[in-house]
Amino acid sequence: GVAWVSAPIEEGIVTADVEFGGETVKDVSAALVKKSVDIKVKPETAGATVKVKATVVPSGDKFNAVDSKGDASAAVKSAFASSIKKEIAQAYDSALALDCDPLFIARQFYRFAPDYYERDYSAQNIDVSIEVEVVLK
Repeated sequence: GVAWVSAPIEEGIVTADVEFGGETVKDVSAALVKKSVDIKVKPETAGATVKVKATVVPSGDKFNAVDSKGDASAAVKSAFASSIKKEIAQAYDSALALDCDPLFIARQFYRFAPDYYERDYSAQNIDVSIEVEVVLK
């Protein structure tokens, strides 16, 4: 989950269960070909937004099973986005329990809201939202 945000990786595999047409196709996979991450902090609301944009190439028979049923691209994008978001959220929550900051949110506050960082920052009090956009290639 941390690698989606902090690691400079451009290759990998994502899998998700895709619901489409009343059926669920398990473990549909795609190759990551590009990603970008933007973290915005909002000291006025004690919040931060982590935006991840991942470009993936779906592959395999399981994707073909979903895709053969019509325009399943929205369902595939949504499933991959949910899977990525879940991985990031689990990693962040686990690290926060250990007093770690794997998404470097404190660093963003330090850089872009230094007064807030010095005066009020506490990782436990920051509301972090995660947004994931998936682009199919």
